[in-house]
Amino acid sequence: MILYYSPQTRAFPVLWTLEELAVEYELKIVNLKQAEQKEDEYRRLNPMMKVPALTDGDVVVTETGAILHYLAEKNSPPCLLQQLGDAARPRCIRWLFFVGSNFERAMGERFNGWTPNPYYNGWGDFDRVRDVIAEALTEGSWLLGECFTVADIYLASCEGKLIPADRVPFAGYLGRVGNRPAFVRATKIDADAAA
Repeated sequence: MILYYSPQTRAFPVLWTLEELAVEYELKIVNLKQAEQKEDEYRRLNPMMKVPALTDGDVVVTETGAILHYLAEKNSPPCLLQQLGDAARPRCIRWLFFVGSNFERAMGERFNGWTPNPYYNGWGDFDRVRDVIAEALTEGSWLLGECFTVADIYLASCEGKLIPADRVPFAGYLGRVGNRPAFVRATKIDADAAA
């Protein structure tokens, strides 16, 4: 597998997932500052000209949530993505979609100072999204209780940038994330790539 990657981007959750799964992969840096994402070779992989992209033999997967789902489905230990028939599986997939379709948009609202229209915006507004996540995190250590999943990887990769780490229940959640060996490894790989 090859992960097309740029440090300090939305590609980080994929790197972290690969580290959690302990599968072999090659990291290929796409230098966004030098516009390498616009070169023909990369545009054939991802016409959107953004990272991440993942190749696995002849398979090409783009979009962070889709890559996380693909990796967990193909390689998952029982908890990263539950098997078909497990009642928790749809909840995990729901959270994967929630992060991409609600949380990332709510982050855009907050970062860009947009005035939200909770009746028009599919995500409502930032406060609603934050409160839904907070409620889920009061039910256990992770989004699905005591089972750490790819949905946690996706959420935590975004969350630490936006929600105060001292706010309950996010403080405990981010503390647990910071103690995961794969997160520590991925953070070091990302920092080394940025340097």
